[in-house]
Amino acid sequence: MNPRLVPILAVICFTVLASAAEQKTKPVSPEQKVLDQFLGDWRQSFTIFKTQWTPKEKRGTGTFSTTRILGGQFVQEAGEKADGNSHLTLYTYDEKQKAYRMWYFSSTGSGSDVAGQWDAATKSLVWKFDVGTQFKGTGTHRFANDDTVEFSTVIKDGSGELLFHRAGKSTRVKKTRK
Repeated sequence: MNPRLVPILAVICFTVLASAAEQKTKPVSPEQKVLDQFLGDWRQSFTIFKTQWTPKEKRGTGTFSTTRILGGQFVQEAGEKADGNSHLTLYTYDEKQKAYRMWYFSSTGSGSDVAGQWDAATKSLVWKFDVGTQFKGTGTHRFANDDTVEFSTVIKDGSGELLFHRAGKSTRVKKTRK
């Protein structure tokens, strides 16, 4: 072994060991526990209503599974619609922003990054987001009971004209341990 490599290897080993020691799992916060309501296997039905962006009403179904990942700090949802499109969604609570975060990725190439708040009175996560500079969106996940989530997404332009409206219901078919 080259003697000049010994100090470099020592630094690398120390860095790896120190990093591993610091990576203790952070406890799940009360805000994070709100997201436990998503855990499990689900069936979903939805309607995309006729609007400016959707000239013809569409109905669909799908299934998805939701689990905690990355030391319990994120909830991952992965699913597939009956039309073959798949998606991946990540949820977390951002303590710095004091907001829930959701990232959505679709096999169609679309995606979104939104922030929201928990409304305990209505048992809903309420999301607000911008679509470009001209459009505003809102979304909700309302936990109607332990095994039912009603959801909606509405996007309007700057003058308030409805551009997109989707609503539906997810029904849990199997609970996942927390």
